[in-house]
Amino acid sequence: MSYEQDVMNAIRQKIGVAKDKKIKFISLDKYAATLPSATNKKVKDLIAVVYAEGAIVDGKEEMALFQTNLILS
Repeated sequence: MSYEQDVMNAIRQKIGVAKDKKIKFISLDKYAATLPSATNKKVKDLIAVVYAEGAIVDGKEEMALFQTNLILS
């Protein structure tokens, strides 16, 4: 486990984004729409980091309890 800022700095270093630049995020829905199963395209050499925070709950809900974002490089 790490602090959020430590994780963000590690990600910035790995993807080559300067510390003073903002990391771009997309919603989980937009990310899911780009997956090969959703687009019928083959994709290789891609890495996604899914970042989430909040409670983990059991059950089947159609609506998400928490907003999720993903990092774009």
